[in-house]
Amino acid sequence: MKLRRAFLGAAGALFLLWGIYTAVFGISQFRQELAQQDWRVSMATVTAVEQRWESSGGRHSSSKKVYDVTYEYAVNEESYTGELVGDATPREVGDSFDVKVDPAHPEVSTAILEPQPDALVVNLLSGAAFCLIGVWLIFFPPGRKQREEHSLPGR
Repeated sequence: MKLRRAFLGAAGALFLLWGIYTAVFGISQFRQELAQQDWRVSMATVTAVEQRWESSGGRHSSSKKVYDVTYEYAVNEESYTGELVGDATPREVGDSFDVKVDPAHPEVSTAILEPQPDALVVNLLSGAAFCLIGVWLIFFPPGRKQREEHSLPGR
């Protein structure tokens, strides 16, 4: 019983840490997107595309097709190269799309054109769910009531 409780406590701690990480990552990503609002928009042209399958992992995993896209864009008549890794949008060599470019560092670009509050909400909700599961596993592990009922003195 003590080994099971220790295992559930360790699993709970991992869930709790993952929940905190997910929420902090989501907040950090959203703050970064907010800081990019004054970046200028530039037209990018796809120069290379690699298609691959990405698995969600696990025994009943599903795979989806993703694209690693290399693109070029120009700032002040100077050419720069960027990359989208694991993009879900199919693109062909020669396609054009908008990117945002850091005015202070034009070699830095992103295809995220505006802050995505929906992604923040998903990260916060999933982080909270992982934290709740972690707290439940640590403080209220399954089977706790049965053990407490068996330990009551007989009548």
